[in-house]
Amino acid sequence: MAALYSERADLYDVVYQWKDYAAEAARVVSLLGAYGVGPGARVLEAACGTGGHLVHLARSFQVAGFDRSEDMLGVARGKLPAVPLWQADMVTVRQGDVDGPYDAVCSLFSSIGYVWPEARLRQALHSLAGLLRPGGVLVLEPWLDPGSYRPGRPSLQTAALPDLDADPADLYVARGGVAGLRVEDGLDISVMDLHYLVIPRGGQVEHFQERHELWLCPRAVMIAAAEAAGLQVTWLEQGLMTGRGLLVGVRR
Repeated sequence: MAALYSERADLYDVVYQWKDYAAEAARVVSLLGAYGVGPGARVLEAACGTGGHLVHLARSFQVAGFDRSEDMLGVARGKLPAVPLWQADMVTVRQGDVDGPYDAVCSLFSSIGYVWPEARLRQALHSLAGLLRPGGVLVLEPWLDPGSYRPGRPSLQTAALPDLDADPADLYVARGGVAGLRVEDGLDISVMDLHYLVIPRGGQVEHFQERHELWLCPRAVMIAAAEAAGLQVTWLEQGLMTGRGLLVGVRR
């Protein structure tokens, strides 16, 4: 498990302070409404992380969430003390683990990209579909497909608390790396070795590195896995983030 998802979960919201959780949650609310999942419905977020989406989804639904990382859940509980949050894995989760079934299940920010090979992906989608009532809706944000990924592309991101305009800030975080690619058993795996520089006011400068490996799953494979899990699938080209799309599945 990457350090940002475990022992350095305290930095997660700093690193992703650019992300517009409110706008993304509003899109999910609108989308679910179009499928008959309205205000007050029971909605579960899989791999909910630090609760960035749940904070906003809770304004429309009875929400709950689960994540593999207890460290991430610790941050989420600080934001959502009244919301049920469980430690569970989306590959093996069952209704009894998370007080199911639900009217809708959401898996956002490409968490499904960490699930491979195909047999494990199919198991995860079967598990997520099993958390839904009949007619319930899965909203799944995939990772990039092979045609959208750019190996060799460098990236550098800086963030600060309270913000980059502070003089000085209480905390600076820089993260950078180069997008890599490897092939394992015929699967294209995106590899990101990310380096962090953490500079706190009055403290010691810290450097650490973590690796993220996500499957560049072809769209047809993702759709087939969802259909095999008993879902009637619609693919939306316009997702929450550029180039990722959105899979919507209704449990038959």
